[in-house]
Amino acid sequence: MEKREVKFSLVFRDMWQSAGKYVPRVDQLVKVAPAIIRMGCFDRVETNGGGFEQVNLLFGENPNNAVRQWTKPFHEAGIQTHMLDRALNGLRMSPVPADVRRLFYKVKKAQGTDITRTFCGLNDIRNIAPSIRYAKEAGMISQCSLCITHSPIHTVDYYVDMARQLIDLGCDEICLKDMAGIGRPETLGKICAGIKAAHDLGAQIGIVVGGGNFWRGRSSGKMDRMDADKIGMLATVMNALAVKDALRQQGVDAVVMTSSFMPQVAECFTSDKAIAALESGKIVVFGGGTGNPIFSTDTASALRALEIGADAMFKATMVDGVYDKDPHKYADAVRYDTLTFTRVLDERLAVMDSTAATLCRDNGLPIVVFDLNEPANIARALQGENVGTIVRE
Repeated sequence: MEKREVKFSLVFRDMWQSAGKYVPRVDQLVKVAPAIIRMGCFDRVETNGGGFEQVNLLFGENPNNAVRQWTKPFHEAGIQTHMLDRALNGLRMSPVPADVRRLFYKVKKAQGTDITRTFCGLNDIRNIAPSIRYAKEAGMISQCSLCITHSPIHTVDYYVDMARQLIDLGCDEICLKDMAGIGRPETLGKICAGIKAAHDLGAQIGIVVGGGNFWRGRSSGKMDRMDADKIGMLATVMNALAVKDALRQQGVDAVVMTSSFMPQVAECFTSDKAIAALESGKIVVFGGGTGNPIFSTDTASALRALEIGADAMFKATMVDGVYDKDPHKYADAVRYDTLTFTRVLDERLAVMDSTAATLCRDNGLPIVVFDLNEPANIARALQGENVGTIVRE
């Protein structure tokens, strides 16, 4: 079988995409182009596609002229241009005759667009296949997108299989398209690299994730508290799946266990299964909180740590330990190297909620509070370094 290079790209969806009031006119764009070129760090620039031509028309511009003017300075600088192509996903574009669609790519190529980034919101290969063929016939580079989302169906294997099919159909590049801002690969990657470093030292690691990036029950207005907390627990399951995948990309075997029964998504937690997974060398990611409303993720962390017999609990925060007052507001804030749970509870220091602190105190479970922005701190703490605040009785 002949080997060929297939390039990869990563695209995040932004909330302003295709919104006319945020798309500049072509006379403004051509003034921006030289600044982009002078940066000297771009091999490609997305110049058109999606709603771009529609906005041209709204401004009274001729899209044919607008695209040519906008792509010209990049070509002169040796920078490739690419466009968004919605394929025939049945949601945002009405199907058109094949001859019209074939002509579309020839026109785009003539206007100066080098690459077409084709996606189908349904991830249906049948909708993407014609775009691959027509783009290559027109002399364009065919880049095909995997629309990333989380569900019982959208597994890593699902996307790998989809990529293989697209490559077999002749696409030149694969794009990972984050459709809803679900993943933050850079952040997840850094965190999981730090966890991997600790894991490589021989530590058995369990991770409890929150869901605040999706949902915060306390900000749910007049919604029933029980329902709001249940939504929050589901949000933590989505994050658990994302963390598991990021760990696996780091070469670390990981498994998700949830507090509620959802077998199509992940295993249901029991302490015996979690301990067995840890002893086999896997990292266990716990989702779903405690499985009960009212109780916080802090309490879930303390509970799971005690259930698996953990030696310590690491709490990742946005500062490098516990302070006597908010270090973001007060320059004279003092960090504690060590604290007792009794002092944390008596002085109501911002470490964790009182239920979680009491559980840790009564069961002799120490906590290391460290800076999330320095994931390597986990491994450093395991080697005896002082990386934050240690709370113990």
